[in-house]
Amino acid sequence: MLLAIIIILLLKVSIWTLPFVRDAFGYAYVGSEIAKGAVLYKDIWDHKPPGVYWLDASIFTLFPSYLIGIRLVSTVFSILAALVFYKLLRQFFSHQVSVATTILFALFSNIYMLTQGDNMVETYMLAPLIALYYFFVKAVKENCL
Repeated sequence: MLLAIIIILLLKVSIWTLPFVRDAFGYAYVGSEIAKGAVLYKDIWDHKPPGVYWLDASIFTLFPSYLIGIRLVSTVFSILAALVFYKLLRQFFSHQVSVATTILFALFSNIYMLTQGDNMVETYMLAPLIALYYFFVKAVKENCL
């Protein structure tokens, strides 16, 4: 598992000097305006649901430099996704198979050419979605459904 976390850190930190892609910058801009007091869909508008904008607004509130804050939060979400992915795999496979698969997941879910970098909705969705699968599988195995 440590190797998966190291892979994520290396892949994420290696792109911290690159600019955001168009979508990621748009989410950051709307989030920054909300953090300054703008009302979403009234003062500033985009076609996405509000979750990513509220997340970015909270990041702007917590971190003085939005780029580093967003990049840190994106990295944390990627690490959480890998940890939850490992927990899900352990419901079905051995430790060795789960670790090897999690390392591949960490690699392919964080390669810039596939993910377009930080502050993407898909990055923030992975951990909660995988956690839902984990809790569903666990409930089925424990006859709670």
